[in-house]
Amino acid sequence: MKRFHWLATLCLALMTAPMWANDANPITTSDILVTAKITSGKTINLKVANLQMEKTSIRITDMKGDNTFYRDFVKDHNGYGRRLNLSDLPSGKYMLTVKQKDEKVKQIIVVKDNYVLLSSVIHQQT
Repeated sequence: MKRFHWLATLCLALMTAPMWANDANPITTSDILVTAKITSGKTINLKVANLQMEKTSIRITDMKGDNTFYRDFVKDHNGYGRRLNLSDLPSGKYMLTVKQKDEKVKQIIVVKDNYVLLSSVIHQQT
């Protein structure tokens, strides 16, 4: 029975060790929450939350950032939502960028002939 308690204690210690390591070096996460979902064809629902009433820009550009296809600004709101029809965009890759102060949240949008693909969200501190 003592052996069982000792083994159970050891297993518990090993399972919680990664949590101890994370406490020593906390991981900083983004405050801005961006959710883009494909609704049908080339239409996406974009939701941005947790803006803390700060000025925020939302843009869809080509991958180089030279051409802007959609731009909006949010100020004095905590959230933002839009349904975006991307059917006028030619096939290619585009960048959705949500920027607030020194934080950027990016997502790649791939537009094909009949559909749209979305990448994972990427958080950056500048």
